[in-house]
Formats: sequence, C-alpha cells, structure tokens
Amino acid sequence: MRAFMTILTSLITVVTTLAADPVHWEFTAEDRPDGTVLVRLHAHVDEGWHIYGLWLPRNDGPLATEVRVQEDERYALKEVHEPRATEAVDVNFGMVVRYHSGETEFTAVIERLGDGPFKVTGEVEYMVCNDSTCLPPVAIPFAVPVPAPIK
Repeated sequence: MRAFMTILTSLITVVTTLAADPVHWEFTAEDRPDGTVLVRLHAHVDEGWHIYGLWLPRNDGPLATEVRVQEDERYALKEVHEPRATEAVDVNFGMVVRYHSGETEFTAVIERLGDGPFKVTGEVEYMVCNDSTCLPPVAIPFAVPVPAPIK
C-alpha cells in the first residue's frame, strides 16, 4: 500500500507540473519602413526555469528552441534572432548548454512581398527545465496580424 501511495503522489506531482506551463508567451508585430516586419515572440519564464537557445553545442541533450513560420505568398521569413544566451553546464544533461531565463524575446524578421495586410502564422517549440526536471517539449502556435503599410 505504501508503494502505491508513493507512486500516486509522484504521478499527481508530475500531472500538476505539466498542467502549469512555466513559460508565458506574447506575440506582436512591428512594421518597419524598410519593408520588413519584426515578429516579436516574448517569453516570460517563471523563476527557477529556463528555455534553451536557438542552437545548442551538441545534439544529444535538450531540445533547442525553434521558431517556425508558415510559408505564404505575402511574406517570407528572412531570419530569426535571439538575445545573448547564458552558457552553463545543465545538471539535467551534464553538458554545456545555451539558455534563457526570466524575460526573453526572439525576433523573426519577415520580408513583405506585397502591399496588403496579412497574418504571420507559425509556432515556437521549446523545452523548459529547472535544476531538477524538464517538461516535455511544447509547440505554441501564433498568428500575428500585420496591417497594410502606411503610404
């Protein structure tokens, strides 16, 4: 009976942890005079947690954050930027990783291919960890409206 209660308590802890995602996203767009649009993917990462950078030194550890933008004839993805990441040994993987904690923002540079309004759609996939556990990777969809340029 004691083993059953231990397993049940562990299962409840895991389910509760999974239900409360420690990363909160906000998506906005900034139209620029040079014909590009900056789609900002702002993440607020709860204290004690971190998400990984866009690239990692090795492929045998955590999942790097990935920003995917849906193809469309009205726009094209040029590149994705991230702020400077912290580099440190991750105790969960025993390797040096690049990660972000607290407030961080990824920026997708979008090239306008026409003069009309459109909506940039895509998703950001990330893995969030603390010093003792990692949650399964999550893909969060986004759809950011971009108005026609002012002439």
